[in-house]
Amino acid sequence: MLSIVNAIPHQLLKRKTEFQECTPPPPGIPLPSLLSVSISPDPVVPGGTDAFTITGTLTKPITSDYLLYVIFVDITIQPPAPIQPIFNAKIPTGTSVNVVENVPVPAKLPPEYGIIVAIVNDSVDPPDVIGCANTIVGGTTSIDSLAFPF
Repeated sequence: MLSIVNAIPHQLLKRKTEFQECTPPPPGIPLPSLLSVSISPDPVVPGGTDAFTITGTLTKPITSDYLLYVIFVDITIQPPAPIQPIFNAKIPTGTSVNVVENVPVPAKLPPEYGIIVAIVNDSVDPPDVIGCANTIVGGTTSIDSLAFPF
C-alpha cells in the first residue's frame, strides 16, 4: 500500500502578532490605556501595506489635537530608532477608538523590530500619550527594551 501522508505539505504553524501594554513612560507621566491591535496580513510584508485594526476605551478623551501613530522601530541598534516612514493619521474624537488604517510597511525591516501603535498629542511637552500598544517581532528581545518613543 502506498502512503501519501508525507506527500501532503504540512501547514506551517504561524504565530499571531500579539500586541501588549507599552513600556511604562517616565515617572510623573500616566500610563496610557492599552489599545487592542490586530494586523492583516499577519505578519506584515516589507514594502507592502498592512491593515491595522485599532480599538480601545480610553481614560481621557481624544480631541482634535491627537494623532494615531504606527511606528516600526529597529531594536537591533542602540538606542532603538524609528524606521521611516512614520505613519500618523487623524482619528475621530471621543473616549473610544475603533479604526482601521492602511499603514505602509517599511521596505527594509531588520530581523528583529518593534511596532508601536499610539494615540498622542505631540504638540505639548511632554507629549500626551493616551493610548498605546506595542510588540516585538522576530526575536527574543524583551518588550521592555522598546523604549517609550514620545
